[in-house]
Amino acid sequence: FFSMAFVVNTAADSAIQNLLSDSEKNEFALVLKCVLKSNEIDVDYDMEETDIEEIASELADTLPRIILFRTNLAVDELTKVSSVLLINFNPMNTPLNLKGAYNNTFKLLKQRLEHKVKCIELNDLSDFRPEIIDARARGLTGKMAPPVVPVKQTYGREVV
Repeated sequence: FFSMAFVVNTAADSAIQNLLSDSEKNEFALVLKCVLKSNEIDVDYDMEETDIEEIASELADTLPRIILFRTNLAVDELTKVSSVLLINFNPMNTPLNLKGAYNNTFKLLKQRLEHKVKCIELNDLSDFRPEIIDARARGLTGKMAPPVVPVKQTYGREVV
């Protein structure tokens, strides 16, 4: 019962398509929820002229949600690019059946919208900050690469 497949219902599907195709809809968020009774992905609500902090203020810290957010991401100091973020907000204390449902739904949407969105997973409302979202969207995870291990060079015979 953890691997139930959720289906995007018609209303949610057209809302997703509108958000993806309408680049005028900037700073616009579509908050999606999984309806366990019907196994559907549905629109919970949408937010116009919003930002990442306002989205966080609308979310409950115990309820998972999937958010599609069209925003301008800074490429550098001068350039901003309109991007769509697919955010899986799945708090640590989410009940297991819900956690699984949202993770599977996120994977499903990720596959479906693969080249149109940047995917981010968050599990704490305090992570909804512009600098964190920016870094994650650019693929900067905050995890360092493995350290470079120095190789001891020996000349001539190698001592064992």
